Amino acid sequence: MPFNPTVMAHYLSENLTEKQRDLLAFLQTWRTFLLEARPFATYAKTAQMEKGVSAVFRNNLRCVALAGIAGLGGLSAITSSAHASIVYHNNFDSGDTTGWSTSTTDVTPSGRRFLGQFGNGGTALTLNGLTVGETLRLEFDFYAIHTWDGESTLWGPDTWRVGVVGGAELLIATFAVGDASYADGTQSYPGTEGGGTFPGRFMANENNTLGYLYMGTFQRDAVWHVVLDTPVTDPSMTVSFEGSGLQPLFDESWGLDGFTASVVPAPGSLALAGLAGLAWRRRR
Repeated sequence: MPFNPTVMAHYLSENLTEKQRDLLAFLQTWRTFLLEARPFATYAKTAQMEKGVSAVFRNNLRCVALAGIAGLGGLSAITSSAHASIVYHNNFDSGDTTGWSTSTTDVTPSGRRFLGQFGNGGTALTLNGLTVGETLRLEFDFYAIHTWDGESTLWGPDTWRVGVVGGAELLIATFAVGDASYADGTQSYPGTEGGGTFPGRFMANENNTLGYLYMGTFQRDAVWHVVLDTPVTDPSMTVSFEGSGLQPLFDESWGLDGFTASVVPAPGSLALAGLAGLAWRRRR
């Protein structure tokens, strides 16, 4: 799941229901455990949270999640960033779409060039020269444009997914873009489609900054900064990005911007690097 630690810490402490805080804490805790490559058996009991646990346990788990954000999660992010190698970067300002299955770019009313607009279906990026056993990290801005209806069964669900072609599905979620004067429903993100209910625009990094107006009046756009990790299983991998359940482009569309793909060495390599760093510091 894609989680921004700063945003997560804010939402764990501000204006969420108990159920939403529990879900976010649970997901973030698992993410921390996986990134730190801890033995699965040590944390297996945390799965009990899915079927109801005591308030004390939930509170303790939330504290662990926050500690992971401030401590282990932060250390993991710093360590990974220090050893990550960028294999692809594109802000699409030049219009270059090398590696993508489509050459479509557009400019927002506010002046940003991006990959899109897309509706149902979408595009794919092929990355070559990868090393099996490492982790592929995808980091980008997802633009949701106009009247995304989230979990609505009348006009939606409006779903967006990211997956490795022939491999793992990295993200499948609904998004809703609305405001207090015109509610466009709820969304599943940061959970999976059908697996959670959150307010429209939940965890969006930007709201109404792209300049899109629906019917010439209603501001309707949002930007989510997404980070996804997946194991490298082949020297050449293709990642697809697709929308489904959407209305025509003038009503609901999407795009990508600020796209970076990097590879992070296997956890064992990071651990050895960390130990070497500690040993060097101790010698000083």
